Amino acid sequence: MTQINDVSDALIVINERGVILRINPVAASLFDYHAEELIGKHIKTILPPTNQNPTEEKGVVFEVLKGQMESVYKKGLKKNGFSFPIDLFVVPNMDGSYTCVVKDDTSRFFHEQIETMANVVLRRVLIGEGLEHFAAFILEQLQEVFPFPLMWIGQYEKEEQGVLVMSSLGVLSQMASPRTLFTHTDKAVHPAVLACERMTTVSDEVADENGNLYKMIAFPFLSKKDVVGVLTVLSPKEQMNHIVLNRFENIALRLGMILQISEDQKFLRLLSTAISSAMNAVFITEQHGKIIWVNEAFTHLTGYTFEESVGKNPSFLYSGLQPPEFYKEMWHTIKSGRSWRGELVDRHKDGSLFTIEQMITPILDYEGRVTHYVAVYDDLTARKDAEGKIMHLSNYDQLTGLPNRSLFHEKLKQIILKASKVNECIAVLFVDISSFNRVNDTLGHAAGDQILKIMADRVIGCVTSKDWVARIDGDEFAIILRDIQQPDEAGDIAHQIIRQIQEPIKMDKDEIVLGGCAGISIFPYDTRDSEKLINYADMSLFKAKKAGPNSYFFFSQQLNTEIEERLKLEQDMRKALIQNEFFLNYQPQVDLKTGHVSGWEALVRWRHPQKGLISPNLFISAAEDTGLIVPLFTFVMEEAVKQLKSWNKMGYKDMTMAVNMSSAQFEDRDFLETIQKVLKKYRVRSKTFELELTESLLMKDARKAQEILCLLSESGIRIAVDDFGTGYSSLNYLHRFPVNKLKIDRSFVKDIISDKENIAIVKAIISLGHILGLEVVAEGVEDAKQLHLLKRLGCDSIQGFYLGVPMSPEDATLFLQKKNKKS
Repeated sequence: MTQINDVSDALIVINERGVILRINPVAASLFDYHAEELIGKHIKTILPPTNQNPTEEKGVVFEVLKGQMESVYKKGLKKNGFSFPIDLFVVPNMDGSYTCVVKDDTSRFFHEQIETMANVVLRRVLIGEGLEHFAAFILEQLQEVFPFPLMWIGQYEKEEQGVLVMSSLGVLSQMASPRTLFTHTDKAVHPAVLACERMTTVSDEVADENGNLYKMIAFPFLSKKDVVGVLTVLSPKEQMNHIVLNRFENIALRLGMILQISEDQKFLRLLSTAISSAMNAVFITEQHGKIIWVNEAFTHLTGYTFEESVGKNPSFLYSGLQPPEFYKEMWHTIKSGRSWRGELVDRHKDGSLFTIEQMITPILDYEGRVTHYVAVYDDLTARKDAEGKIMHLSNYDQLTGLPNRSLFHEKLKQIILKASKVNECIAVLFVDISSFNRVNDTLGHAAGDQILKIMADRVIGCVTSKDWVARIDGDEFAIILRDIQQPDEAGDIAHQIIRQIQEPIKMDKDEIVLGGCAGISIFPYDTRDSEKLINYADMSLFKAKKAGPNSYFFFSQQLNTEIEERLKLEQDMRKALIQNEFFLNYQPQVDLKTGHVSGWEALVRWRHPQKGLISPNLFISAAEDTGLIVPLFTFVMEEAVKQLKSWNKMGYKDMTMAVNMSSAQFEDRDFLETIQKVLKKYRVRSKTFELELTESLLMKDARKAQEILCLLSESGIRIAVDDFGTGYSSLNYLHRFPVNKLKIDRSFVKDIISDKENIAIVKAIISLGHILGLEVVAEGVEDAKQLHLLKRLGCDSIQGFYLGVPMSPEDATLFLQKKNKKS
């Protein structure tokens, strides 16, 4: 005992089961315990397993012994629950025990993490990003070092006299959710607002609903004489000592300096862009007259490239039409430190002449000496051609050089007029690049532009010189095929274009594979009117996109009828939302162990005043296409939460309410805020509200889905994966998603009694769900045999017509009263 007590390092001796046998005072103090409190306790009390191996029962020590640790930071756990980074070495002893050497690695971890964060932020600043782009990243890095219950970054709004929350992180992040505005007019002025106004650190004491005291400290980001943002930290009082406080002040100071670089970069980029993209030609020389920089307009005007111009004297442009006295007077003026303006004729690289008005301004240092000259050309010829250039800009797409939508319409009218006189048959094709927006989102707009140019060339390569190609929208092209003999020719060309679109595109290290769809209308078979011909091609394209990738459709009268019916349905839906024609039914989920209702699924229905009940399969897809799904989802959620609150008041509290979520909600940035407002309005606990999402929706963009699901989970909202087993989910992602429930698809339950393969699938899903700690619900249960088999297989709950069809609120209440006792 004396030996380890005399050692200055923190030492802990454990047996093969992980029980602490001996611990020296240094180690006990490191974890804020007395030694006698830890003797006999398991080592994972202070050295828990890492996030990398959370199932390791004996703690991080045995991860190290088994060689399971990779290059990740290990963490220790203090008595107050606060975790901190450590270095851990484990040495086997002769008697079968192990000696653990522990070192507090907080300082090194802090400096490495902050240095890495600062370097990343600086790189992002240098490519033009602002605080709003990397606020979340900063918080994630800080949370690694300081796992406080709340940290958030806000932007100072001078006009509002307040601070707008940009991003927040921590278990209490609901106290400062993104887009929250704290102002000077609030009853209690927030420390973040005071910190920005006073331009200094401001602290306050706050208590949570349980009376626990916290330190709330706001650290402003100072940029020159301004405040560009603020970092606010909520910390248990005992954890915010002077060392931690100093570290946060240093972080805020460093971020302020980096953000000042951001502001400077923006201004420099503005100046550079302004000069580089100016219509006037500009060049800069050093004091002896050698060119050191020219803008793009200069290269266009003179025909000389940047490389050909730099290092030369401007005399290489002289035409010889100005006498030597002209240049002598010019140099006399500018060398004396005055500006010179005059008109002269210069010679283009190809030998042609152009007339310019030139202004040369000397740049002086603080002693009045000339260091540089800036020359600006105003091309007088360009002024005369301006009207022609404007005409070109208004009729042609600047990216691809193809005619734009307006010129396409005019050209189609002219071609139809000529075709009518000679009985010529023409076709109009609308071609759409599938999933192009995903390329823009992942690779950026520069890559997207490059791909569009390639696609334009591929489309042009599929038609003849007598045909006509235009770019009429972001990722949409229009083609006029002239003098076709049979409509099938247009189909062959559409097929050829789609195949060309599908050819892989190499972008640096990536290989991009896209698809395409096409819609076709034929003159004069479909119509002789140019506008209708365009509309029919557009309708056909819509049909092709609905049919799936790499499809093409000819216009037909049946298609026109379908489109008209769809438009009428959309119009009726808009009225239905206003006139309260939508209502909810509720289908119960019953716990197989207790026989009680454990939850409900809210299902929206539409009773049309003339057509009666409209199938959800019809109106849900129409709502998603038109964006009406957002107000419809809000209606469903509010009605469902209101009904759950009604049942809560009757004494039925231990139930969940599930609402189906469509892909459109993932695109609606305000949906989480909407959910939180409704839950707050009816005072319903977030853990009783459940969102159902399909596998295919989650896996469409797994990274984005994980971000959104984490936000939902942090708000306490439950997540259920609907129709499980029918999609193409990855177990890796399923493990990472914060999911609470799996719903086995009814297609597996339907033949479970007679189909051994379905039994095996259902059993596997139930086992998988339980391994991941998830509740498993079987859908589509229609008889007692299915119920008993599912119960035997270990399924948690069931849902289906055997228990009850979707019910009105009144019928659902009666069902609930029969099944459940009040709690």
